[in-house]
Amino acid sequence: MNKVADFFFGIRTGGTVPDAVPDCLVPHSFAEAYQAQSILVGQMLAAADQGPAAAIGYKVACTSSIARRLFSADGPVFGRLLSCSSWPDGTTLSAAGFPMLALEPEFAFRMAKDVPETATPWTRGSIKSYISVMLPALELVGHRFDGWSAYSDTTLTADNAVNLGWISGESTNDWRAADLAGQAVTLRVNGKRLLAGSGANVMGHPLNAVAWLANTLPEHGLGLRAGDLVTTGVCTDIYTSAPGECVQADFGELGSVAVSFVE
Repeated sequence: MNKVADFFFGIRTGGTVPDAVPDCLVPHSFAEAYQAQSILVGQMLAAADQGPAAAIGYKVACTSSIARRLFSADGPVFGRLLSCSSWPDGTTLSAAGFPMLALEPEFAFRMAKDVPETATPWTRGSIKSYISVMLPALELVGHRFDGWSAYSDTTLTADNAVNLGWISGESTNDWRAADLAGQAVTLRVNGKRLLAGSGANVMGHPLNAVAWLANTLPEHGLGLRAGDLVTTGVCTDIYTSAPGECVQADFGELGSVAVSFVE
């Protein structure tokens, strides 16, 4: 899977971009796709230019019907969150550093303790006690192809689930009593309300995505560990921003998070 990883690392770092992923570089299985992803993540961490970088958690993609239609995916996949492409609330980023500025409002969580492997599948109820705080988040996703249709579910997976970055808001302990499925999520651009959704768009409930991840990671030699961050997928439609915009995701009493873009 080294050639697959090399291909995606190349197009992420300014290499030639074909119209589609060459057939010879399409992973035949999710096992192959996650192997390629692991190599790619190592390459991105090694190339980080602002000091040592590390994988800090996971993103769960294709948790909404919108995302699954976009990638013709039958179900979720995961990618890695990286310290070198994660920023706090209120960050201003240069648009020139990204091939596109597609943003996804997402519920994110920090794990309180290691999640053990178990013969009984994790559910949103059983995984809850392994989580510490919730964080409002915006994920920055993107690619250099002509359109999203250039991806299949396995190439999406190999390309670290098209994660370009992640912006997190202030953490809260107040999420446990909240109706996360019913929680309204609003996206505003320069103060104007443009998109709305709710936690129900994420596999029916954001914690269903965390449970899916806890069940899936051991299949690939991984597991959720204390301190890991997990972002659970888009709650609204995906918004494509532009320089000069401040994009805010508002999760009501659970907080908000914003990012601004300049030329």
